[in-house]
Amino acid sequence: MANILNDNKLFLEVPQTVNDEIIEDSTYLKWIQKGDYKQSIDATYNLLQSNDLSFPDGLKIWEIRLMLHLFNNKLGIAKKEAINLNNALYLKETPNFVNSSDGIAKKNPSVPLQPIYPLPKNNDGIINSTLLILLLRLKSIPNLNLVNEIYKLCYQIRLKSTDIDDKLKLQLVNLSYEIIVILTVTKNYSALSNYIQSIRYELELETNDRNAEPYKTYYSNLSLIWLLNIFSQHSKHGNLNNISSQYQNHFNSIEKTSINSLEFVLNTFKGSISVESELPSFESPLTLNGLVELVISGKITGRVICCTLGIWNLMNREEVGLEGIDDVIGQNEKETGKSDEKNEKQDEDQQDDIECDTIQSAYSITVKKWGQNINRVYCLE
Repeated sequence: MANILNDNKLFLEVPQTVNDEIIEDSTYLKWIQKGDYKQSIDATYNLLQSNDLSFPDGLKIWEIRLMLHLFNNKLGIAKKEAINLNNALYLKETPNFVNSSDGIAKKNPSVPLQPIYPLPKNNDGIINSTLLILLLRLKSIPNLNLVNEIYKLCYQIRLKSTDIDDKLKLQLVNLSYEIIVILTVTKNYSALSNYIQSIRYELELETNDRNAEPYKTYYSNLSLIWLLNIFSQHSKHGNLNNISSQYQNHFNSIEKTSINSLEFVLNTFKGSISVESELPSFESPLTLNGLVELVISGKITGRVICCTLGIWNLMNREEVGLEGIDDVIGQNEKETGKSDEKNEKQDEDQQDDIECDTIQSAYSITVKKWGQNINRVYCLE
């Protein structure tokens, strides 16, 4: 493998001790399965030093490494290493690129600048879309410029797809959730309402799409976020109780899984990580009035919305799985008729748990941990 992926300049954390004993790659892979996060992260470094590692496998290990940093509550390290990796990948495909900040750094060497290059165009398609999205989240600040970057990534993904299948649809749905997160975090509520309304309007024009998966659930999820945004804006003017009944039909159209996802988040995650708060109490299942009361009391925070979107994002990624959450939010009820297929998949997953001897199995084990880290999906904490 070209040394672009194992250059020590990319790493902020390297193993503190170098073991002279020769350790097989299979042992490092088992560390990822059995070890704590620190040992697992060390294992990714050691695996990346292998001369026999292919470039695609090296990228997969890097994705494992960045995920492990996030799961280990090391967002700062994940961000810096993601920037380093992104820059290396961008320069690999753009060798003649001239960085305008280099001259500034030379004039003022006491203030070194870490450049942040654009996301690689990935014209050869060698970088997995999940890694591209992870790099984009980690290297970027949530702002309107990031919205433009996501639109570019949408175009890039569609350009490389030969057919609009369900997998592509789900990828594009998830990218729209990324935009909703940004508009929520930056408090662009008017733009958020317009954005969701435009998507809902397009789906309403295409009746067949709207009534079929994945768009049926998508429309329901969008409707819930749209209602929360509308209620939040009206509550600021003190007239929410007067208008809430106008939205009963909209609320009735929202699927159980959408509401259950919000309830799961409210029961699991505090509204803020910076302000001391308690989990809210509410009557389940949520009614329209119950939803209004949560908004009025300030319990529907940006963090709650982002975590809810995180669940929906993971639901659209077949390789992730939401063990222990699917049953709570009712997702498994929608899998009627697929029980045999699901049982086969669970058997395969259990086999992966037993034999973590390939990079793919190590990746599968790591990516399933997203279900335990819903609050970290968008790399905001």
